[in-house]
Amino acid sequence: MACLHGLVIGVSHYPHSTDPVLRSIAGPAISAARFAEWLRTRWNHPGVTLGSLEVLLSPIDDEAATALTVAGEVAGPADAEHVKLAVSEWAKRCDVSTEDIALLYVAGHGTESLYGGGVLLLEDYDEPGSGALGNALDLDHVRKAIGTKRAYADFIFVDACRFTTDAQFDAADASPLKPIKWKREDATLRTHLKVFYGAAPDQSSYTLPEATVLEHGTMFCKALMAGVDGGAVDLDDDGGFCVSANRLLEAIARGVESEAGASNEVYARKIRATTEGVGTFMDVPFHWPESIPVTIRIELDPAGAAGEAEAALLKLRKASVATHHCNVTLVPHPSELTVESGKYRLRLNNVPQPPARFDQENDFVVMPSATHWKVEVHYVGE
Repeated sequence: MACLHGLVIGVSHYPHSTDPVLRSIAGPAISAARFAEWLRTRWNHPGVTLGSLEVLLSPIDDEAATALTVAGEVAGPADAEHVKLAVSEWAKRCDVSTEDIALLYVAGHGTESLYGGGVLLLEDYDEPGSGALGNALDLDHVRKAIGTKRAYADFIFVDACRFTTDAQFDAADASPLKPIKWKREDATLRTHLKVFYGAAPDQSSYTLPEATVLEHGTMFCKALMAGVDGGAVDLDDDGGFCVSANRLLEAIARGVESEAGASNEVYARKIRATTEGVGTFMDVPFHWPESIPVTIRIELDPAGAAGEAEAALLKLRKASVATHHCNVTLVPHPSELTVESGKYRLRLNNVPQPPARFDQENDFVVMPSATHWKVEVHYVGE
């Protein structure tokens, strides 16, 4: 069976950094840990299984217990030695089958280098003798190199800042880590690339306030989790819930914009306008939320319409194709019934006919957070 191979890296602890902007900070390790937990326990794909997941974390003391617990098995700290080996081995796992998926999630301090594009600063960044970009992962290298491997789709999540630090302006010997073996003339084999950024170009990424930082870590992670848990759902060809990459990108932009308010209006505007946040143009499904039974409550307004109405429930599929699901009994009223999560159409008309007093259709999304349907009955001629 096809596999998704995931690598998750989170860095909050920077013991060697002398730059006050790039100090140790709570949030990134939690962000990575929460995403790893979600990927391990809730990610779902009908044709792909989770083949491998490696997690490297460098939390600060205040978040260590939470991060290490929720992440599950952690392979080691997110320092240069461990990251170099992990990225190299991850790329090899992604070079087995053209049906596989490659996924990378990184969180921590990041910069846009004048010489090599985006980088993630690792735990031992700024260690004496390492140089301005020593012990940093070259994300542009990873993005390009992983595309030459056999996995057909690459999902890359970058929860990091994207500005150039003062030290880098004078760095002539920038040499971030490039762990994947490839040559520029190597053919690109992937067909889909989707990149999700926690910051727009030249902008900062944001952690959450101290009171809530242990829940999601960063604004990006909070928006991402809201998207995969329902905010980015669409319908697949069979009428099931599906989170596509492009809808998730837009949901993240909305979520970060809402969370940060005016301070991050630049993010939403820039991230929607740049192809950097999209990758290849063609959309690709990312996650199918598990279908679960939901008890819904159907209430007509006015309630008296229930006594003269008949109703049928139709299951909606993509392109608004509807198929009969079941008849609905409206008395006693309000009516309750249990259906699988998804999108439905309620067809409502009066009996007997003619004359037609009302004849209407209303569409609803069914999920655990949306269970009450209040339907306003529109009478003909009133």
